[in-house]
Amino acid sequence: MSSGPPQYTPSEPSPMYSSTPLHGEQRVAHNRRATSSRTGSFRRITDKVTVVLSDQLPGRIQPVYGRGGCIQGYLAVHDIDNIIEVTIRLRGEISIDIASTGSRSRTRVLDESFTLWKAGPSGPCPPTIPIALVWPSKFWDGSQTRQLPPSFENDVLSTSCSYDLTVLLSKRKQLLGLVKPADSVSIPLTYFPRTRPPAPATCREDPFVPSMRSAPDEWHQSQCIMKPCQRSALTAVQCSLYIPIVRVYALSDIIPFHVQFHATEASLAHLRDGVGSVEGHVSVRVYLLRKTSVTVNEEIATSRRILGEGQIFVTKSTLTPQEDGLSALDCDGEVVCGDAEVDGPSFIVSNLSVKDLIVLELKPQQPLKSSFLEMSHAVPIRLVTDTWAEEPAAT
Repeated sequence: MSSGPPQYTPSEPSPMYSSTPLHGEQRVAHNRRATSSRTGSFRRITDKVTVVLSDQLPGRIQPVYGRGGCIQGYLAVHDIDNIIEVTIRLRGEISIDIASTGSRSRTRVLDESFTLWKAGPSGPCPPTIPIALVWPSKFWDGSQTRQLPPSFENDVLSTSCSYDLTVLLSKRKQLLGLVKPADSVSIPLTYFPRTRPPAPATCREDPFVPSMRSAPDEWHQSQCIMKPCQRSALTAVQCSLYIPIVRVYALSDIIPFHVQFHATEASLAHLRDGVGSVEGHVSVRVYLLRKTSVTVNEEIATSRRILGEGQIFVTKSTLTPQEDGLSALDCDGEVVCGDAEVDGPSFIVSNLSVKDLIVLELKPQQPLKSSFLEMSHAVPIRLVTDTWAEEPAAT
């Protein structure tokens, strides 16, 4: 019996790969990359060291990094005498101060240190030291791993999520065993992870009813009820709010929506006059809302910020009879974030959450005389930085 290995037939060479489709092939998905415009650099100059961070957008006050970004550049050490170690430290912290009760919280979301140079037989500290550090994308949030939150600030709640890069120059011990304090320089950083929706929103030029019939799976339906007052003889109004099924939109996206009211003609008459007009019995309003919540020692504080008002118009000016003997009133509209100060996505960590909502609000203009009670219905969505269809933004 032979003890050698069995004979194998050599494999065929691997085919040449090309990103360009061959004859009979087609692209299923293609995510084009934009040419980076990060041609500038950031400099922080002190008496002891100059920190230079490259690949930055010109004119920015702080260095900006995205998800998985690389912090690269170099240090120029001005006085290398007695230096025994050069270290950089990347830190991130969520700071919460609830003024009403004095409760405070500091949560470290990032704390990593790296030694760039340490004294040894190779000689004194070099005058120039390169930096290359990959920005982490996740952190341990007490009980689970989460995406690292973006830089954030909320003045109403005195809450922030901030990051900084610190350079430490450790010195040799002086006479009498005393340790000379390390020279340091700290640079605030902005963490701005970019995110896109997983799919495009429904085309807003398409009429709702044909779109709903041909592609019902493209719409998310959320239902609620506007109740009549006890003294009223009118019946309740069933409300259906339709928004694109993806429920993840860019801050710049125009989000289409459709509202259908289902009730008796007498009840709908109170609504029809209020759509798009403050003179009606019940005004109809759709808007984008960002809700921020913080938690300190089981105490919760919240703030609400309206990001954009929806424009509503009646699709059908006449009431449409239904099979159940009731009637329907249809309204189309669109809403977009109009708050230029908001440019970051929503996110959630253990003690801080930033959530986005589309809110349908029905509000009687004269509550004491109205036949209906005020109603507010919120649908959770997520607002992100980039649109689905556009070219990736330069980072």
